[in-house]
Amino acid sequence: MILNVDGSALTNLGKVGFGGLVHNHDGTFQFGFYGSVGLSNILHAEIQALLVGIKQCWQTEFRKVMCFSDSLHVVQLVKEGTSQFHHYANELEIIQDFMKKDWTISLHHTFREGNACADVLAKLGATNVDPLIVLQEPPYSLSLALLADAYGVSFVRT
Repeated sequence: MILNVDGSALTNLGKVGFGGLVHNHDGTFQFGFYGSVGLSNILHAEIQALLVGIKQCWQTEFRKVMCFSDSLHVVQLVKEGTSQFHHYANELEIIQDFMKKDWTISLHHTFREGNACADVLAKLGATNVDPLIVLQEPPYSLSLALLADAYGVSFVRT
């Protein structure tokens, strides 16, 4: 399974949300999620996206997962560790503990162009008040991004 996660901030230190989705090797949507973090920052949203995504994969009993985030900072924090005094040390430790469980999971950085579907869901999270919504079917707003993903459409970085 492939897990893509993202955070979204409407303004700096404003309303932020997160989102993500899981699809299999041929691009078939398995489930998606999004939620609000409230008033916070983008780092918090990116970490929350990863934490929720990994927990959802574990609870769904997916045991081979490749995870992609467009936040290089979060990927580095999880892989390299951080101080126990880091503002999000507890959340990062929970993520690291999940990654040590009895399953095959890997975490990778991707450019934002490769994370368009998760970005759509993260924006839904930022404009919502619910802490978590899990989707069994993709919302209509995700249709074009899923189609582009399925056809392997490439985007030029500017």
